[in-house]
Parts: sequence; C-alpha cells; structure tokens
Amino acid sequence: MVLWRMYGHVGSSHLMKLLIHQILDPNTDTRIGIEEVRNDEWFKKNYVPTRVVEYEDVNLDDVNVVFDDSEEERGGDEQQIDEDACPLSLNAFDMIIMSQGLDLSSMFDRGQGLNSIYPTPPTNLEYMHAIANSFSKLYVET
Repeated sequence: MVLWRMYGHVGSSHLMKLLIHQILDPNTDTRIGIEEVRNDEWFKKNYVPTRVVEYEDVNLDDVNVVFDDSEEERGGDEQQIDEDACPLSLNAFDMIIMSQGLDLSSMFDRGQGLNSIYPTPPTNLEYMHAIANSFSKLYVET
C-alpha cells in the first residue's frame, strides 16, 4: 500500500474518533475511564492482550546474590527473547514511522564532524596579515 494512502486510513474510523474525543474530554465527570476504553468496540477490534513477563525477585542489596550466579542459573550466555511478549502485527502508525521517507537518523548522527567555512582553520599569522591590510587601507598621509 502506498504510504500516502495510509495517512488517510489512520484517521478514517468514526469509532476511533469518538473514543479519542471521550478520552480527551476535559470534564472529569463525563470522561471515559480505563475499563470503558477496554470495553469499547473499536478498542476490542483485533486486540490481542500481551502476556505479562514475570521476573525473579532478587535482593539487589545482597552483592553475593547478584554477582555469584552461575551461567546455568542465569540460563546461558544470552537472554532469550520471549516471542509471545513481542507485538504480533504492525498498524498503520508503525508502518508510517518505519517509512524511509521519515528517516531522521542523519539529523542526529554524532559521527559527522562539524563543517567549517574554512578548509583548514586560519592561523594567528593569517589573522595578523588581514588586520594589517585593513589598517593600511585606513592610513591617510597628511
């Protein structure tokens, strides 16, 4: 699907607009709550609840417990990613963000050096010559 068509599909749902309007309602008495959002028809469409990943409780104050675990206890060299915790599909927002037309990474690339108007920075002697030339033009004999 062409990217510009996706922009139109993102905001085309009447139910979505109604839900957002209810969420952003400034009146706290009529604003929709979390449970009402979860029970909304648009929210339920294609919704797959994520599975909560439980982590082992470790006392971080006990240095021996934190650093003395063996490789077998930790489950090997690399942590395995739980595939069930990952998103199952992409929506239009995800696809728009991943579009190459919106790649802004070059703006934030710290590896690029700062460009200068000079090919090499001028030396102090070059500055002195420029100042002397400008003063010689101002000198007037009487």
